[in-house]
This record gives sequence, C-alpha cells and structure tokens, in this order.
Amino acid sequence: MDYRTVPPAISYTRYPTAGSPNPEASLHLVDLANENQSIEIPLGEQVEYILPFFTWNPDSAEVLFVTQNRDHTLLELSAWDPVNGTGRTILTETDLAWINEHYLVAPIFLDGGERFLWLSERDGFMHLYLYSREGEQIEQLTKGEWLIDTLAWDILTPGKPVHLDPSETWAYFSTTQNSPIERQLYRLNIKSGQFQQLTQHPGFHFVTLSSDGQYLGELGDPRVTTGS
Repeated sequence: MDYRTVPPAISYTRYPTAGSPNPEASLHLVDLANENQSIEIPLGEQVEYILPFFTWNPDSAEVLFVTQNRDHTLLELSAWDPVNGTGRTILTETDLAWINEHYLVAPIFLDGGERFLWLSERDGFMHLYLYSREGEQIEQLTKGEWLIDTLAWDILTPGKPVHLDPSETWAYFSTTQNSPIERQLYRLNIKSGQFQQLTQHPGFHFVTLSSDGQYLGELGDPRVTTGS
C-alpha cells in the first residue's frame, strides 16, 4: 500500500516461487526539505525482514528500527544517526527455535529518551524490561510463568501491547497471570514495582489508554477509569 498518494494506491507483487531469489529489503530516510531526496540506511548482513516498528529518539538524534533474519532466530533493535551517517545495534534477541516478533513494538521511551521499555521472551515468557538508551539492561520489570499478551490486530498501534501513562509512572498491559485461558488487565508502577490487577470479570480484557492517562477503553465498557 502506497500512502503517499490520495487516495492510497495498491501495488501488487508476486510471492517468489521456490528456487527464485527473495526480494531484498531496504530502509530509506526521505528528506522532505531537500526535494524529497532518499537516503538508504545501511542494514546488517543477516537482515531479511524490516519490521514495521519505527520511532525516533525524543531528541530526534537517531531513528530506531527493528530487523530480523529469515529463520526468525535473530532480531535486532538498531539506531541510525542521519547527521553523522552512523549506525549502531542497541540490543539483540536470539532464539534457537523462533522469535515471536508479532508481540513487539517500537521502544517506549522514558525520561526524555534516556531509558525505554522493551518486551522479550528471553526467560521463556513474554515480559517487560527496562533498558538504557545505550542498550544496557537496567531491570526485568515483570517475572513469572505467565506472559504479557496482545491482540493480533493491535500490533501496528503505537504503545501496544504496553501502554504508558503521561507521567511515565504506570505501564498497563494484559497478562495470563491468573489463568492461561484468561487475559486480565494489570498495571505496573515502574518506579516502585507495585503490581495491581484492574479487571476482575473472567474472560479476556484488552484496552486502550487515553492520551491523558485517565481512562481505559475496553470492548463492552469504553470508559473504565484507571483509578490513578
């Protein structure tokens, strides 16, 4: 889908048949102030996929992007400095079997970009981690034999499956902590570690946090107060 045109245009491409080479992925930065000139961002040698999770550091010094190899065993969060033309790998996720990249989102920044929230299954379950801007793990924020979950159609929405309130105090997400056949909503105080269950009815609960952090929108109940 090409969203540069109004209305958006559809471009069709055939899936490569067995034995034919796969399309080569590339990532570009367009300079709108300079006649839309395109600058190609260098990628690693093992990159087969560029995931649709992009963001800028809050100070706009670097653009961040997520790439993955074809075997789904290596995933990298990388940054590129458009001024100096230099790139770096912030962190790497590896798994001998498979990386469930559909759970991931772009980093959720804290403290003006000095720290960020990141999801990982490295301990066997999808949990929330806190990282420094340089890619150093500060803390594993959630632990246990349960996971943070998301709806399949939520993955392209910024902040999913973890929502952060404007004060950068509470992170909201749905988990399987109560039962593997339920998804209850919890919130975590990033500073104190306080962990609080917000939904009580049996079933699946997935929400969207309002921009002011005061309300959670949920199927069947569009105005659930956060109680903050």
